[in-house]
Amino acid sequence: MNNICIIDNSLSGEECDSLINTYSSKLTGSLKSPWNYSFNDMPYEDEILQNLVSRILPRYKEENPEINCTSDLWSLKGFRFKKFNPGDFFDEFHSEQAYDKPRVLAVLTYLSDHNCGTEFIDGRMVKSVKGRSLLFPAFWTHAHKGQPCPENKYRYILSAYATFDKKETT
Repeated sequence: MNNICIIDNSLSGEECDSLINTYSSKLTGSLKSPWNYSFNDMPYEDEILQNLVSRILPRYKEENPEINCTSDLWSLKGFRFKKFNPGDFFDEFHSEQAYDKPRVLAVLTYLSDHNCGTEFIDGRMVKSVKGRSLLFPAFWTHAHKGQPCPENKYRYILSAYATFDKKETT
């Protein structure tokens, strides 16, 4: 699907529930953000996150080996836990790239099931299924937006980005 990788069961139902139970109490945010609440400082050492990275990155690299042709090294980090209240969703097309945030790859992992998903600007849609990860280039070529949940449920999503690693200067 044009550098889009869908990985079902990248997290088990139990792992999804554990992340929701652990990080729901740490949410901060306001009703002015596209998602109501997020927790941006998830510890990368979290065993579930480490397992998730080890399950999804090799698969993406296998399906899209050209991602390794970057001139600089990159790594996946910066996990964010997001909660959307019933009826709320990110409703504008956007990409994850920005001048001050040189992101290579975007990752969404759905922690809850919904009869909706992520819609790409070319009309492709990926349904949110508990434990499913969606990996895609962070560039304008993969502009996307959320869809409203017709059942009006709370929604939980993990997001992360592969970013270029900063070089240390001596």
